Amino acid sequence: MIFNSMRRNATGKRHRGAAVALSLMLAVALPARAATVLLFIDALQGTNYVAPALTALGATVTTATSWADFNTKLAANPPQLAIALNQNSALGANLATMTSYVNSGGHVIFTDWTQTASFATLFNASWTGNNNQTPANFTNAALSAGITNPQPLTNPGWGTWSMGLSPGASGQSACLFPTNSCVVIGNGGQTIVLGFLSDTPSAADGVKLWENIIGLAGAGAPTGPLVVPALSPWMMAVLAALLLAAGSFVIVRRRS
Repeated sequence: MIFNSMRRNATGKRHRGAAVALSLMLAVALPARAATVLLFIDALQGTNYVAPALTALGATVTTATSWADFNTKLAANPPQLAIALNQNSALGANLATMTSYVNSGGHVIFTDWTQTASFATLFNASWTGNNNQTPANFTNAALSAGITNPQPLTNPGWGTWSMGLSPGASGQSACLFPTNSCVVIGNGGQTIVLGFLSDTPSAADGVKLWENIIGLAGAGAPTGPLVVPALSPWMMAVLAALLLAAGSFVIVRRRS
C-alpha cells in the first residue's frame, strides 16, 4: 500500500514535471501576435528608416495620411504603439486624444521639431531649446545595441533636425547630446520622446537604431516583444518528445 502510494506520487511528480516543461516549451514555440502600430511621419528629407524597421519586426502597421487621420485612427481603433513624428509642419496631434490613449496604457514614440511644451509634459519631458546637436550618445543598452555609439547624426536638409530634451520628475534620460538629453523615456516606459528627427541617423545604423527604438517602446505592450522567436531543430525535437511523453502518460493512466 505504501509502495503503491509512493509510486503514484512519483508518477504524479514526473507528470507534473513533464507538464511544466511542456508548458515552457509551448510558451517559446508559439509566436507572439504581431504588434499593431499606427504610424504617421509628416515629412522626410532623407531616408525612411522607420518603415523597414517595422517590417523587420513583423509589426502590423496602419499608416495615417495626415494629422487629422492620425487623430481619428488613434481614437477609433487604438493600436498597441503609436509612432507620431512631426518633422516639418505645425504639430497637428490632438492633445486630449493622445492623453486619453496614454492614460489607457498606449505606447508612443514621438518627436516634434516645433518643440510643443504640452506634449513634452505629457511624455514626462521638456524641450531645452538647444538645437542641432550631435552626436547622440545612447546610455540605454537596448538602444545602443548593434549600432555605432555615440551615433553621429547628420542633417538631410532640415532647419531644425535635433532638439535638446530634459527629463521630468517621472522621466528617464536614455541618450545624451553634448548638452542635455536626446531621448526621454516616460510614463513608466510607455512613451519615448526623441530629440532628433527620424532621418538623421547614419545610413549604416538607421534601420537598426529604429528597430531598437521600436523594440524598446513595444517591450511592455500586451502581446510582449515585437520579434517572433524561431524554433531551433533541437527545440523542435525536445518539444516532440515532451508531447509524446505526455500522450503516453495519458494512455497508461486510462488503462490502469
